[in-house]
Amino acid sequence: MAAAWPQLTVLSGPSGAGKTHLARASVRADRSVTVSLRRLHDGSELPPIIVQALKARVPSLPGWLSAAVGPSCGPVSDTAPQRRFEQLGALIGQELQHHLHRPTTLVIDELEHADADIGAMRFIETIVRTAPAALSIVLITRTDIPFSVKRLSADDRVLEIGPDDLRLGDDELAAIVTDRRPDLDAYATEIAALSAGRPGLALAGGALLAALPPDERAAALRAVAAADDVEHELTVRQMAVLDDERRRILGDVWVLGSATADELTRAGDADAAKLLPSLLDDALVERTFEVGERVRPSRRVEPFVRPGAARRVELADTAVHIAVGRGDAVAALRIARRAGDDAVLRDTVSRFGLAAVDAGGGRLVLDTIDRLDDPTLSGIAGRAAQALGDWSRAVDEYERAAAVAVRPGDAWRHGLISHFRGDSRTAGAVYQRGIGVALPDDDPAELARLIGYGGSVSWLAGDVESARSAAEESLELATSVGDDGALAVAYTLAAMVSASDGDRVSNDWHYVRALQHAERAPDLLQIARIRSNRGSRLMEEGEYEAALDELDEAVRYAEAGGFDGMLALALTNRGEVTTKLGRLDDARNDLTVASEHLQRHGTPMVAYPLVQLARLYTIRGDLEQARGACERALALTEGTDDLQIEVAALNQLASTLATIDPDAAWEHAQRATSIAPVSLDAAEAWTVLARLAVARDDVDTARQAAERAAELARNRRDRYVLGIALETQATVESDPAARRRLLDEAFNLFDELGCPIESGRVELGLAELRLDALAVARVAAVAEQARRIGARPLLAQAEDLLDRHDSATDSALSVTALGTFSVALRGEPIPVKRWQSKKARDLFKMLVCLRGRPLPRDIALERLWPDDDPAKASSKLSVALATMRSVLDPDKEFGADHYVRAEGDAIVLDPDTVPTDIDQFLAGASTALAELRRQRGERTVAMLATVEARYQGDVFEDDPYVDWFVPLREEARAVYLNVTRELAAIRAASDDLDDAIRLYLRLLEREPYDEAAHVDLVRALSKVGRHGDARRRYQHYADRMRELDLEPRSFAAAIGGE
Repeated sequence: MAAAWPQLTVLSGPSGAGKTHLARASVRADRSVTVSLRRLHDGSELPPIIVQALKARVPSLPGWLSAAVGPSCGPVSDTAPQRRFEQLGALIGQELQHHLHRPTTLVIDELEHADADIGAMRFIETIVRTAPAALSIVLITRTDIPFSVKRLSADDRVLEIGPDDLRLGDDELAAIVTDRRPDLDAYATEIAALSAGRPGLALAGGALLAALPPDERAAALRAVAAADDVEHELTVRQMAVLDDERRRILGDVWVLGSATADELTRAGDADAAKLLPSLLDDALVERTFEVGERVRPSRRVEPFVRPGAARRVELADTAVHIAVGRGDAVAALRIARRAGDDAVLRDTVSRFGLAAVDAGGGRLVLDTIDRLDDPTLSGIAGRAAQALGDWSRAVDEYERAAAVAVRPGDAWRHGLISHFRGDSRTAGAVYQRGIGVALPDDDPAELARLIGYGGSVSWLAGDVESARSAAEESLELATSVGDDGALAVAYTLAAMVSASDGDRVSNDWHYVRALQHAERAPDLLQIARIRSNRGSRLMEEGEYEAALDELDEAVRYAEAGGFDGMLALALTNRGEVTTKLGRLDDARNDLTVASEHLQRHGTPMVAYPLVQLARLYTIRGDLEQARGACERALALTEGTDDLQIEVAALNQLASTLATIDPDAAWEHAQRATSIAPVSLDAAEAWTVLARLAVARDDVDTARQAAERAAELARNRRDRYVLGIALETQATVESDPAARRRLLDEAFNLFDELGCPIESGRVELGLAELRLDALAVARVAAVAEQARRIGARPLLAQAEDLLDRHDSATDSALSVTALGTFSVALRGEPIPVKRWQSKKARDLFKMLVCLRGRPLPRDIALERLWPDDDPAKASSKLSVALATMRSVLDPDKEFGADHYVRAEGDAIVLDPDTVPTDIDQFLAGASTALAELRRQRGERTVAMLATVEARYQGDVFEDDPYVDWFVPLREEARAVYLNVTRELAAIRAASDDLDDAIRLYLRLLEREPYDEAAHVDLVRALSKVGRHGDARRRYQHYADRMRELDLEPRSFAAAIGGE
C-alpha cells in the first residue's frame, strides 16, 4: 500500500477478505478517523457520526457544525430528501477546506449497509467530490460503490482495490495459520485451500481446529470443505464448540453493539478481560477503529450470538446506562430495541428519545415510537419528524400530543412550522394555545421562546403593542434562567419592535445581544434570522456592502441549518440589495433560488422573492412578467395577516402598472398608503403614490405625498427612498433652479449609495433641463451602463434623449425583437391597441423574423388563417397589410412601399427603413467574432461587450409558443451564447472576474446545462473569495449533471482548473 492515499480509495471484497485489516494496517492512527456503518439505522444518522469523528482530528472545526448536522427545521422529506444530504456534505467539505491543514484519512467501513439509502450515499458522494486535497477518503465495502467515479479515476484521484487484489495465495494463507497456531502446521495447506484467498476464513478455520480434539480435526476440515457455504459451515461448527462463558460474552457484546472489557464487567461478565483476547484470536469478535480497545461481534457470527429474551431484558437497563454514560443516546435506543421488551423500550424513548433526536437518530426514534403506538410519546415523535424535515408528520404528532397535554416546547416548534409555511394565522393560534395553558412548572426557557415567537406573529400583523408586551415577558423569563436560545428569541423580538418605533440605536443594541446569545446556543435558525434582519436594516440605511456581509452570513447559517424558509428570505434580502447595486444577474440568481425553495414547500412566503423579482423585471422592462409576479404575490398574502409583504407587493404592482394600467396602479397605491403606517415600507408607499400623481397631473397630491415620503425616509434614515422622494419632488417643482437642486441632491444620494440605475435616471432628468454637449456625453455613458446592466427602460429613455439631440434620427422607426416585442416611432413606443388587429401585428413580426427576405403570400395565409377559404383569407391579408402600414406611418409621410413592399407574390420588410435590434445584434456579433478570429485586442473586447449587452432577451419572449419564431430565436440565442462564452473567457483570463461571473450567470440563464460555464463560474467565484457562493453553484452544477445522468467533476478539479 502506498504511504500516501489518493483522494479516494475503494476497498471492495467479500467478508473475511482482509479489507478492514488492510486499511487499519495502512493508515496511521494519529492521522485518520474511522466510522463504521454496521449499526446505521438510517442515513440521517451519518452526518453527525462523520462530524463527531472529524472533530476529534480537526478540533478547530466550528462548534455550530455539530448543530448543523443535528436536527433540521426544514421541510425536506416531502420535496427532495437527498438535497439536505448534499447540503451537509458540501458544508463539511467547505469547513474542512478552511480548517484542515494536515493530511488526514477518513475511513468509512461497511459501506454496504447504506447502499440502499439514497441520502447517505449522496452525502458520501458529495464529501468525496468536495473534499479538500488534505483529506483522503477510504471506502470499505462488500459491494460496488453506488455512484460513478470514472471522472475522478481519469484524473488519477482514485485507487480501486478489488477482490482479486485482496485475495492471498494459498502459501500466504498457510503461513498466517502457522504463524498464529504452530501446532496446526499439518493442516495449514488444507485450511488455506478452503479459505478462497480470504485471511478471515483462514483464521476462523484455524480457530475451529484448535478447539477440537486432534482426532476430530481432519473430519471437521473435510466437512467444511464439502459444504456449499464454507463460511456458514465454519461459523456453525465454531459456535457449536464454544463454551458457555465465552458465548455469554459474545451475546452481551451483541446487545451492547460494541463494548470494552470494563463495560462487559459492569454488565456481569467478570472474566471479560481474560476471555476477550481468545475471542479476538478466534475471529469471533473484532476490534473497532475507536480508541479504547472496543470490540464488536464479527460480521459472520452475528446471526448466531443473540442471547435469549430473559438475558436481553436483564442486561438492557445496565447496557442503556453504559451507552448514555458515554454520551451515545442513539446506541442506548438501539440497545433497548434489541432487548425486545416494550416496557424497556418505552422507558428508554421517554428518557433519552430527545437526546437521540438531537444526535441525528430521528428516524430511529420515529420508527421506535411507531412500534409502540403510545400517544404520550407524540411530542417526541413530532420533534423527530421535524428533525427529519417531515413537517406534515410533525404537525400531526404535535396535534396528537396537544390532545394529551400542551407543552411550550412542542407549541413553539409546531407554531414555527406554520410560521415558515407563511400561515401566520395558524401559527398565532398555535402559539396562543400554548401560552394560554402554560403551567408554573413548565420549562421557563421553552415558554420564553413560545412567547417570543408568538410576539413576532403579532408584529407581522402590525400589532406592535402586543409584540412589545411579548418581548418584555419573553425577555424576563429567558433572563431568569439564562438560556441562550430563549434570550436570542426574546432580544430578536425586542429589536423588531424597536425597528417599528424607528429607534435604530435600540434596534442595533438588541440585535447585538440576540446574536451573542444565538451564537452561544448555538441556534443556527436564530443566527440566520438575526443576520438577515440586520442585513435588511443596513440595506434600508444604504449601507449596502455591510448589508451584503450580514446577508452572506445569514445565507451561510440558514443553509448550514437546513432552514429553507430562512435561506429564501436571506437570499431575497440579498437579491434586493444587489438589484439596487445594478447587479441584476446576481440578484436574479438569488431571487430565483429563493422562489424555487419556497414554491417547493408550497408556502405563501414565496410572495417575498416574487415582489423583488417583479422589481427586477420592471427594471429590465419585462412588465408582464413583473405584473404576473406581483399579482401572484398579492394573491398569496390573502388571509396571512402579513401586512409587511402586502404593502411591499402593492407598492411594486402600482409601480409596474404605472404605464400599462394607470387606473389600477393608482388604486393599488392608495391601498398601500392606507395600511402603510404598520409597515416598514411606508415611505416607499408614499413615493409610489407621488409618482403616480405626477402622471395624473395631480400636482398637489404629488407634492404632499413626496413630502410625506421624504419625512418618513429621513426619520428611518432610508437614503434610497429619500432619493426617490427628492426626485419625485423635482418633477412637480416649477422653478428650474429648485428642480436642479432637488435632482442634484437625489443624484448625490444615489451616487453615494452606488445605485447605477437610479443615479442614471436622475442624470437623465438633469440632462432634460439642459441638453448641451456635456449632458449628451453623460447621457451616452448612462446608455452604455444601462445596456451593460440590462435596464432596457433606462436605456430607451437615454437613447430617446440622444435621438432628440440628433435631429437626423428624429423620424426613425425602430423595432425591438429581443425580449418583449415593441415598435417605436420617433422614439415613442407604439401602443398595442393602435395595431387594432393582432393579425396585423403577427404579420409584421413574421416579416421582422425574415430579416429582409420575402414572405410568400401563401405562407402568410396558411399561418394566419389556416382554416379560411383562400379568397377570403387573401382579402384579410390585404386588410392586415393596410393596417400595418397605417400603424408604421400614421401621418402618411412616405409611400406605401417605404417600410413594406410587394415583390411578386411575396411581401418584404425593408431593412434599410426598418432597423431592428436583432439585425444590429447579429451583424455586430458577426463582425466582433470575425475580429476575434484575427486578434484579441481592446477593440475586439469592446465590440464583444457591446454585442453582449445588446442581447436583452430571446427573440419575441412574449410569444414563447409560436413556431414561426423558433428558427431565428435559436439562431440568435446560439450566437449570443457564443459571444458570451468568448467574452467571459477573455474577462476571466484578464482577471476581470466580477464581470466574468456576471457573464457566466447570463450564459447559464439561457443554457442551464453548459458544463464548462458551470465549472468556470465556480472557479471564478472561488478566486474572488466568494467561497460560499462557489460551493452553492457547484451543487447546482452537480444537480444539472445528474439530471443528464452525467458524473460531475470534483470541486477540487473545478476550482483548480484541471
